[in-house]
Amino acid sequence: MNPNVKTIEQYYSIREQQLAEYRAEQEQLASPFRVDKAPITIVPVTVQLATIKKLLNDCSAINVPLMLGSNGNAAATISSELDYKLNQLYQAIKEVREVKKFSGKLIS
Repeated sequence: MNPNVKTIEQYYSIREQQLAEYRAEQEQLASPFRVDKAPITIVPVTVQLATIKKLLNDCSAINVPLMLGSNGNAAATISSELDYKLNQLYQAIKEVREVKKFSGKLIS
């Protein structure tokens, strides 16, 4: 039997491993947006939450014209601005979750 030919069981095994890796990656990406079931302590994060909401609105305001299309130069400028805002949003969420240990809803 050719060693390069895989059986159906081997394909299923490989596919299950790929799905497990994909699900783990998706879980990691989605975890900052989930509400933990742990007890919630009151943490003064009002300013950070307001910043997150503002950044989300800014990203939407930048992304809508980008999706509607424009000439190449404007699209490159908008993309870099969107990238900058998304990076700020990521840092704000990371600070609230990891530094402030906030486990409530980020966005209502």
